[in-house]
Amino acid sequence: MDKTAKDRMKRYRNKRRNETVTGTPENVTVDVTQYPAIIYALTDPIKRDKLDKVYWSLRAVHQEKNVYYGLPYNGISFDIIGEMLEVTR
Repeated sequence: MDKTAKDRMKRYRNKRRNETVTGTPENVTVDVTQYPAIIYALTDPIKRDKLDKVYWSLRAVHQEKNVYYGLPYNGISFDIIGEMLEVTR
């Protein structure tokens, strides 16, 4: 790629990163890159229910500390997710 094509791609990527999701006046403008994915999972009723079921099934076999939400060893272990579920009830 020549220098101008690289610059164009860089500007395009930066523009895509800074886009926000907007909706009707009833909805709030949210920048989806601002918060971790677990926050959205905890606030969405369907995903929250799934997280709760996964947590309790892992807890039944004492594996909640060994399974991660996200990347292994960089994500959040399910014992912490269980605490988050409890705190946000």
